[in-house]
Amino acid sequence: SFMLSMDSYFRSKFYSPIDYINRFIFVSKFSMNKHIQVENRFKDRCTYLYNFTPKVKDYSSTKGDYIFFFGRISEEKGILTLLNAIKQVPDILAGTGPLLEQLKSQCPPNAEFLGFKQGEELRELIHNASFVVVSSECYENNPMTIIESYMIGTPVIGSDLGGIPELIIENKTGYTFKPKSSDDLKETITKACSISEEEYARMSDEAKKFAMDNFSEESHYQKLSTHYRSE
Repeated sequence: SFMLSMDSYFRSKFYSPIDYINRFIFVSKFSMNKHIQVENRFKDRCTYLYNFTPKVKDYSSTKGDYIFFFGRISEEKGILTLLNAIKQVPDILAGTGPLLEQLKSQCPPNAEFLGFKQGEELRELIHNASFVVVSSECYENNPMTIIESYMIGTPVIGSDLGGIPELIIENKTGYTFKPKSSDDLKETITKACSISEEEYARMSDEAKKFAMDNFSEESHYQKLSTHYRSE
C-alpha cells in the first residue's frame, strides 16, 4: 500500500497520465463526477457511456408475483436490509457469497435462496418477477443488474446511492429508496406492489425503452464512435 501510494503521488506531481490522454470515458455520471471532484483536470476531457448488453427476446410486460434479487450475497449488497424489509411479499434471491449459507439457515418463510443462476434460467426469473431490487449499500457505478432487468422489461427498486439513481426514472422505470433503511425499502416495495396491471405494463415498457436508448449494442456503438470522432 505504501509503495502504491508513493507511485500515485509521484505520477500526480511529475508524470500525470491525465496530461497524456485526450478523453476519459466513464461508465456512469456518478463515476465521472467523483473523478472530477478529486481532480478538476478531468473536467474538460471526460464523458460517460453506460455498459451495454446483447438484445434478448421480446418478453411480455406481465406483473409477476415476487420481488427478485440477483447478485453477490454479501453485506455490502444490502441483503440484510432487504430481508428485514420484506414481510408478506414473496422474495427470491439468486447468487452466491459469504452470507449465503448463514442466511439460508435463517431464511424467513416468504424468502428463498436459489444459489447461482445464469443464462435463460436467470432471464426467466427476472421476467417472472414484478420488480428487481438493487439494495446495495456500497457505491455501484453502472450495475449490470439494472441493465439486464430493463432489457427484459422488469422495473427496478434501487437504493439512492452511487450510480443507481441516475438509471431509475422515479415512477416510470422504477423506484428509489433510502440506502440502509429497511423501513423506507418496505414502504417502497409496498407501493410498487400496489400498482395496477396497466400501470405496471406502462412501467415495463418505459424500462425497455430506456434500455434500448442507453444499453443496446447499437446505441453503445453509435455513442462510442461519436466520442472517438470528436477527438
